[in-house]
Amino acid sequence: MTTRVVVADEHEARFYDVAGAREPLHLTASLQEGAARMYDRDLESDRPGSGFGVNGKRSAMDGERSTKKEHINRFARHVARAIEAGRRHRQFDQLVLIAAPRMLGLIRPYLSWPCRALIAAEIRKDLSDADERELRKYLPRAALARRRPGVLLH
Repeated sequence: MTTRVVVADEHEARFYDVAGAREPLHLTASLQEGAARMYDRDLESDRPGSGFGVNGKRSAMDGERSTKKEHINRFARHVARAIEAGRRHRQFDQLVLIAAPRMLGLIRPYLSWPCRALIAAEIRKDLSDADERELRKYLPRAALARRRPGVLLH
């Protein structure tokens, strides 16, 4: 039984496989998004436009759009696609997601229902800088235990 552990933040995702509670974590892949680390002003080629507000005065128009947010959302979709590809190729039997709450919220909608059914645990914490030894401390033992077919852990 293989558990895929995904540790992600807005800039990087690492994919580990582990065969059991006492087995070592094996880094199998990583993804990086360099643009998510940059400021909007560095990503955009021009300054925001301007227009007239309700009071008749000129004001900048940028609204809710943020190039950085778009890159982060695109990266979350990319991470979810990588998880989905692993599921389709039967590379793991269960899944542990570790990310800050915001990133978990961005990844989750892009996962299919069959993939969501494999989630054994979600850890809502940014552990992107943690080494494998530190990650071990946060992994629930029940999520790494060999389970009987048809039994879901949540």
